[in-house]
Amino acid sequence: MRRLTPTTPPVVEDISVSDDAPVAPFGGDPTALDSLEDLHFAQITDVHLSTERRCLPADFRGDLARILERHDLDFIIASGDLTAGGKPEEFAAFRDIVDSLSVPVYPAAGNHDDDSSVDAGAYRQALGPLHYSTRVGPLHLVVYDGEAWQREGLSAGENGEAFPWIASTIDDWLDADLTALSPDQPILLVNHFPWGEQLYRRMHSHRIVGVLSGHWHSSRRCVDSGGLVHYATPSLCFGGIDQSPRGYRTFRYADRELESRSHTLSPRPLWPGVGDRVTPALTTTLSKPHLGQSWPQFQGGARRTGFAHQGPTPPLGQVWCASLPGAIHTAPPVLAEDQVVQTTWDDDDGMGAGISALDAATGKRRWRFASGASIRHSAAFAQGRVHAITTSGRLVCLDAGEGALRWSYDLPDPSNRWVYSSPLVVDGNLIAGISSHLVCLKAETGQVSWTRTDLGIEDWISSYPSPASDGQCVVVAFYTQPTSLAALDVHSGETIWQRDGDKANYIYATPVIDDDSVIAVSGSAVRALDLKTGDVRWECPISLQRVQSTPSLSGKHLVVSTGQGQVHTIDTTCGELIWTWQIETQIPMFTPYLRQGPTTLSSPIVAGDLVWVGGADGCLYAISMESGSLVWSVDIGSPVGASPIVSGDAMWIGTTDGRVRCLTTDA
Repeated sequence: MRRLTPTTPPVVEDISVSDDAPVAPFGGDPTALDSLEDLHFAQITDVHLSTERRCLPADFRGDLARILERHDLDFIIASGDLTAGGKPEEFAAFRDIVDSLSVPVYPAAGNHDDDSSVDAGAYRQALGPLHYSTRVGPLHLVVYDGEAWQREGLSAGENGEAFPWIASTIDDWLDADLTALSPDQPILLVNHFPWGEQLYRRMHSHRIVGVLSGHWHSSRRCVDSGGLVHYATPSLCFGGIDQSPRGYRTFRYADRELESRSHTLSPRPLWPGVGDRVTPALTTTLSKPHLGQSWPQFQGGARRTGFAHQGPTPPLGQVWCASLPGAIHTAPPVLAEDQVVQTTWDDDDGMGAGISALDAATGKRRWRFASGASIRHSAAFAQGRVHAITTSGRLVCLDAGEGALRWSYDLPDPSNRWVYSSPLVVDGNLIAGISSHLVCLKAETGQVSWTRTDLGIEDWISSYPSPASDGQCVVVAFYTQPTSLAALDVHSGETIWQRDGDKANYIYATPVIDDDSVIAVSGSAVRALDLKTGDVRWECPISLQRVQSTPSLSGKHLVVSTGQGQVHTIDTTCGELIWTWQIETQIPMFTPYLRQGPTTLSSPIVAGDLVWVGGADGCLYAISMESGSLVWSVDIGSPVGASPIVSGDAMWIGTTDGRVRCLTTDA
């Protein structure tokens, strides 16, 4: 096995790694890479391999076999959290699997890989050095140890971030390693933690072709101010925290450029059980849609109730289907007068990320705005303007008629932003952002009215909850932040009341505002709180399974979908459960931490006397609001992570393949 040769002697002495310790790569013969000018490789991350649960050795072995069947790879990078708890038996299982592969595997350590000992002794014994650099074909590969500061006994001081970057002697090693290279040497850097420019600004003078990370169990592509492209990849063995399907990336390095492509590990041929369902296929209809009420924001409006007095009556037929650049995840479209506005995401080259406006009746594209960075949630429409926010924190205001940019506003430090919420427009104000930088702007001009920077410390994983308002106060929620739920004055931003974010009260979904109460969904319960005081009125113990699905509200009935594949209706006067509907299929594509289980459901909406909800099994379901029984379902042909919207007798729905469909009652 070839021993790695750092470009310069390491400044950090790894005293626990002996001369005969194992050294990466593991598996296939790395000498075959020496003569290659072009490379094709995969990145896997956050395997959390365990001998007990969630990702077992047989699961990991099977996933790798599928990857190698799909792609002709030169090597694999495993970017941390290789094990669930850093146990010797977990590393032994990891080595046993990767040693049998036909391609080399270059590992990196993550925070879970030192759970059993701060010095990561089990990792070192099985996989050798925690940081290293080596030549891989034309690339200089650098693997960074993001927790070296802990192993050196340093303190984070007043840094309250969950997983901070703290400067240590490993950074001296990194600087020396990169400085010793020729200026035109292409570098690939692997670091488990997806940090921003607090670490990477020191590297802007080097020719780094890509930075690969994991940790957040989420997908993201970010270009920092120095032009470095950062790729965060979802978990390999189970659903991501951002509700991304379990998956991996492949990269091609050719002509001195690095290209990324994201992949999912959905069971073949498409998803299990799809071909076995007795579900009618979607048919084409000659009926024309008749528009009614508007649906200008996520879940219909500022209160986020997801309710319409009327909607289409099944069976539905397809009026049109439009294919957009990029993909659609959990972002529903909005209806901006007579056009449907859909946001898209693209974490590979960013070309498909943006906002598209389609004629609501015909599906003809009227305009498209390329945002560069992904947009993971819905746009908001008001007064002839379309507003949206990218994952890197750029707020844009577009002319709804032609898509021209009117103004933009950047949240600070884009390289550290993970914005997954939808903006809110209320009373001429635009409210958007994250816990550490929530901003209220004049919707027409982009002028700042107020900001709040004290509701949280960092973005800490993807947080989908979006602001909601009754016109006087705005209710904001943040996942895994010191403040889980707060009511602020719309015009001043001052706190009316707030609740702290302990784990039992983590808020996963956008708050829904009733007449004088706000309904919030945590991982363990649904709660109704007094809108003026924040006092809890009732609590219903329903497990959401970390799915960030927003309820809908119809009169005194609250409709909630969960990661258990269930739709519940709750009496909002007392919090009692009225009925529960259970999906039959087993496609947990978008459910965090699940590999097997019930199908993930979208946020529900209510139109008239029907509950509509989409599923990761590619089906659209209509459920009786009165009885909870299934009225009708149809196979759309692609997974549905976003809720539909309705107006008049028509419905619009986006699917993960980047298609938007218009459906209406099939006369």
